Amino acid sequence: MRPLWGYIALFAALAAVLGFFVYAVVESQGTSQTVSIAELRAGGVDFVLEGVRIHETSFWEFPGMDGSSQAVFQVTFPDGAQESLTFFFGGWCTSGSTIDVSTDHRNPAAFFIYTCGEDSIRVRVV
Repeated sequence: MRPLWGYIALFAALAAVLGFFVYAVVESQGTSQTVSIAELRAGGVDFVLEGVRIHETSFWEFPGMDGSSQAVFQVTFPDGAQESLTFFFGGWCTSGSTIDVSTDHRNPAAFFIYTCGEDSIRVRVV
């Protein structure tokens, strides 16, 4: 019988491979736009990618806690569906690692990606 830690290591390795695969597929498809943190601070970020409207509704920074930020977007799809998406990023994350979140809506879907240590986020529609 294998020790429990062996199963945990196997599961972690499979999760890492799957995460990399999903990231690679998302990165290789669709169109994207980069939005700087300064633009988010100023407010009013509003653009359309492949028929999907991305509209910033609010932005907060938490410098006293961990230096993280929160942006809220209203995402409107070509079929008329809408989602409110909250994206937390920054804070205590390892430089180069990524934080991402996507809409529940698929075909198309919107992905919000932050690479730790950078001063912008990328929005990709696939």
